[in-house]
Amino acid sequence: MSRSRKIYLVLFCIYLAAVALACFTKPSNLPDLSQGTFLGIPMDKVLHFIMFLPYPLLASISFIDPDKRMAGNLAVLAVIAITGIGVAYGTESIQAQLGYRSYDLKDLYADSLGIITGAFATSIFITCLRLKK
Repeated sequence: MSRSRKIYLVLFCIYLAAVALACFTKPSNLPDLSQGTFLGIPMDKVLHFIMFLPYPLLASISFIDPDKRMAGNLAVLAVIAITGIGVAYGTESIQAQLGYRSYDLKDLYADSLGIITGAFATSIFITCLRLKK
């Protein structure tokens, strides 16, 4: 594994830890950013979208080899997106078990939309890198 790949993997792990911290910390210990809306969308859903948006890119730079075949890389990206949605579902499921958090299906939808959007943007990025060569 190359040095840069190791750095990307460490960054991905730090990102996952930050997501876990945001998802499992008692709300009273976090700043209240859920008030208001953005373009009519509740701010907490926007925050969920933003929180999971970088997941596909960070996972991809950790696990995808840009020198491999394009179809293979896009297949790995699809698996990354599916596992990301699994992580989002897992965070919501764990929150349902905590006495101070709750399960919200709309949060899962916002998380998933962030992951899908991030995967789409990452696929464009991978394609551009490939075309550049």
